[in-house]
Amino acid sequence: MYGGIILGSEGFIKKVLSRLESDRIEKTEVSHRKALHAAAGVEQIIEAVRRHYGISLEGMAGNKRSEARNACVYLLKRHTSASNAEIGEIFAKLTYSAIAKISQSFSKRMEHDKELRKRVESILAEHLGVARISF
Repeated sequence: MYGGIILGSEGFIKKVLSRLESDRIEKTEVSHRKALHAAAGVEQIIEAVRRHYGISLEGMAGNKRSEARNACVYLLKRHTSASNAEIGEIFAKLTYSAIAKISQSFSKRMEHDKELRKRVESILAEHLGVARISF
């Protein structure tokens, strides 16, 4: 079950989501709008970031200043339907407000740091098949 409305294999779900018109999903009558916009699953993003930076999940979660951790939090928040609290549980029980702050500051950093933005875009393109980042 995906987004509360689609039942099927991962391939089938991706096919159906690609056919949905985004303006229809945005209507207030549609429940689970955020889930329907999700580009990838939580596990997919964690694995993509892990492979890109060559680090374990524990290594990411344990280092507060890690670019890998901050990139993973940002990508989870932007490209999944996971809540801040759910993301916080993945990263050593961070609070929902810490997740929001990490994501917001990382987004601002990417606006000014072209190299950082390229690294994050390469994670999306190489590992998740997403073409561009929208701020």
